[in-house]
Amino acid sequence: MKITNNIEELISDLNNGKVICFKSDTIWGLSANPYNRIAVNHLYKIKQRVLNKPFIFLIKKGENIENFITPPHLEERKIINKLWPGPISIIFNYNNQSDLLQFYTEQKTIALRMPKNKLCQNILNKLDYPLPSTSVNIEGKEPINNFRDIIKFLKDEDVTILKNINKTNNFISSTLIKIENNKINVIRKGNLSKKILDYLKI
Repeated sequence: MKITNNIEELISDLNNGKVICFKSDTIWGLSANPYNRIAVNHLYKIKQRVLNKPFIFLIKKGENIENFITPPHLEERKIINKLWPGPISIIFNYNNQSDLLQFYTEQKTIALRMPKNKLCQNILNKLDYPLPSTSVNIEGKEPINNFRDIIKFLKDEDVTILKNINKTNNFISSTLIKIENNKINVIRKGNLSKKILDYLKI
């Protein structure tokens, strides 16, 4: 485990196949280079998560999402325009011409989220790929959002942690939705803001 306050060092380690950990716009998260099989497998090992179940991918502002998904339909475009960037993840139909999910078999969907805060966008803007992201915890357990507890949890892992440079203790769970037959299905409610509640009408 390594702790740094240098974003360039974090990015270098990420590109070189290490799992990284940083405070996102929602909670503390773990990420890995999606094109590095060893790094992806390490991420699953830390999470104790069943393989072939992709994580949510963080995307930068201005990302051409049609590189990874089939063209969004009207209702999806409305939500993208209204609620992104922000703490809402959307499950889309996966574009099987993409190699982003190359380590998963017969994957038909992918979840994307465009974070709002400057730190996440700063990291994403330094990458040429979307970033898989998952909470710091064992699958099915409560997310760990205390820095000292995160260090204890990851102490035996080859992970680079970005020290909490934004000094915020606000933690929210992102909402996960999927649109089917023009109906919005909430897969994970998260901590919905009034803006999202009003728009989704739930």
